[in-house]
Amino acid sequence: MKRCEITLPIYYNEGTKIEEEKFYVTKKELTEKFGGISFNPNWSGQWRHKGNDYYDSNTLFVIDMPDEGIDFITGYKMVLKDRFKQFEIHIVVYDITVI
Repeated sequence: MKRCEITLPIYYNEGTKIEEEKFYVTKKELTEKFGGISFNPNWSGQWRHKGNDYYDSNTLFVIDMPDEGIDFITGYKMVLKDRFKQFEIHIVVYDITVI
């Protein structure tokens, strides 16, 4: 099994709030594909680019999936980048053991 963590921004790069419908559609698609999803709507972060510090408010989506789910997630990343109008979407996938 794999655990997939997808960090999605709450605000567009110019500062306006991303529409709730986009999060709803994403939750629905991932639940239909993998049978369930957990999320933390209050995930904050900080990052540095070219000497400037940036602070983000995010939602963290967590999905436990079979190993072959990584192929779907790899392609789905482009959907998310387009939907949320981002240059990059941070996705981490790692091995887990479910007991």
